[in-house]
Amino acid sequence: MDERNLKFKIGDLVEWTELCAEGFLIKEKGLGIIVEKYKQFYRVHRPIQQDIVNFNMNEIELINKQNV
Repeated sequence: MDERNLKFKIGDLVEWTELCAEGFLIKEKGLGIIVEKYKQFYRVHRPIQQDIVNFNMNEIELINKQNV
């Protein structure tokens, strides 16, 4: 497991990946902000879609603040 995915905080900018076909195909990708930790999931606000979706830690990746 990737070490950078282990420490997400509320307010972190992340790249999320929505998968389909039992995780073998990428349906959609984008940027979002973590708004809550919910059990084993992170709730991510997706501003373009204007919603909040649950993602597990394997479906999100922290955006390096130096690259923004």
